[in-house]
Amino acid sequence: MLGVGADLKRGVVVQARAAFDEQKIAALGRAFRAGVTDTAKVDESLLVVLALGTLERPHIDVLHVIALVDPLLRLHFRGGSFSTAYP
Repeated sequence: MLGVGADLKRGVVVQARAAFDEQKIAALGRAFRAGVTDTAKVDESLLVVLALGTLERPHIDVLHVIALVDPLLRLHFRGGSFSTAYP
């Protein structure tokens, strides 16, 4: 896990330093925690971190609206930010 875990840690740090949105920073933290606590989710968490790095506030707002309409997506969007926990 050292190689992939190091990529995850580096990605979270880089994205968090560039983020100005508290919800984005919190989501990065959750993705990091998911990858660190469950080695099977390291690759998935790294993808989430990279995807979060490309999202800006308007994108998050649109995803929030979609999540309110689509019950399946709503399961992954809680409290104004995305969760990496899956049902």
